[in-house]
Amino acid sequence: MRVPRAGKMQSRLRDPEDFAELLDHTMRLREELSAPFWDSLMLACERSSGGLPAEVATAATFHQDPAVSDDDRHVVNSALPAWLRGKVEKAVDDERILAVSSRVLLTDGESAHIPMLDFAARVQNEGSEASILAVCSTLPFDAKVLMSGRSFHYYGKALLSGREHQEFLGRSLLFAPIVDHRWIAHQLMMGYTALRISAGRDGLLPRYIGEHKREA
Repeated sequence: MRVPRAGKMQSRLRDPEDFAELLDHTMRLREELSAPFWDSLMLACERSSGGLPAEVATAATFHQDPAVSDDDRHVVNSALPAWLRGKVEKAVDDERILAVSSRVLLTDGESAHIPMLDFAARVQNEGSEASILAVCSTLPFDAKVLMSGRSFHYYGKALLSGREHQEFLGRSLLFAPIVDHRWIAHQLMMGYTALRISAGRDGLLPRYIGEHKREA
């Protein structure tokens, strides 16, 4: 599926200069805490006398659904890896990214979900990888872990019903901010999850770093 790149929050404000002081505070907190932008912004608002401005609150609720076409669907078979590689190689677009969906259609016509997670823990933080493996150890699936650029992605080796998928995302939220809670919020609104497989703005493709196996 193809997902439009979300622009910066400033692009959703009538006059970003009105919020220059708040944004400066946000960026200082982001650097100090190595925290995601929106977490830093909400904390900056909490610490300011004016609180969360209404216009910023509206910008925080921005959501966009991906576009899915028949060309983005493929049967799971031996040709799938080459098909995906071809899609990724052609996904050179500053405005959109290529993502894989959790939702799969089974041979009996029912749908199921691959358990997937987007982590917020930063690659450069010393304890990030160990923290992510600790999260993985609480989840009831073997999983593949990828470095996404600045953070990590999780793909569980299982198929879940819609209800099980919701429970999986809810349980994973307990590990925020190691897990990206805003990503989970957007996935719950969509009814499925999606993770980027094309290059990010930094030009880096998600890279496989290992498999986590559940202890017997």
